[in-house]
Amino acid sequence: MPMFNNIDQVHELTKITGMEAERKRRRMTVEQFYAVPRDPPSASALPIFDSSHVRNAMARFNQTKMSPQERRRAFNKVIRAASKHGINSSAFKSKHEKRLHEKLDNTRINMVKSDADVFSV
Repeated sequence: MPMFNNIDQVHELTKITGMEAERKRRRMTVEQFYAVPRDPPSASALPIFDSSHVRNAMARFNQTKMSPQERRRAFNKVIRAASKHGINSSAFKSKHEKRLHEKLDNTRINMVKSDADVFSV
């Protein structure tokens, strides 16, 4: 039996197990079920399988740790899921779209800078 240091670890395991059980019950892939699918599935974030979870994903989008590429893909998946479930996503789009482009641009600039550092002699 696994040992846990605190109740938060137990709660997190229960939540993950509950989400995975729900995903399997609905016969959905990890990519269909989560806005941020990861391997293993228990590391995935932002379930978007029904309207309440899509609303929650929109509300918690900035609180979720993601790479810039994951963030862009998750943003698009949340928008599509909102449309599918009849949820107005215009406020979510206006709040996050500009910041997504800025973050991706900054990532690309930093990558170019680091490439330049490597190749400068």
